[in-house]
Amino acid sequence: MKYHEKVIKLVKIGGIIAYDNTLWLGSIAYKQDEYEKHSEMPESVWRNRDYVIQFNSFLASNPQIESSLLSI
Repeated sequence: MKYHEKVIKLVKIGGIIAYDNTLWLGSIAYKQDEYEKHSEMPESVWRNRDYVIQFNSFLASNPQIESSLLSI
């Protein structure tokens, strides 16, 4: 989030900032206790998913930006 705060100061109004892996292999859609059902996902995904959720919430609550998801 510190990175985003620095980047937002550098980007002109109307500019674009892109972040990858904000869906984190789809793990953000599952509850933490559903790990057993989706154990095919690497442990590192589950270990870091809370950080991704926190980052997504941070972006969603920021009135300075518009966000959209783009599947590539």
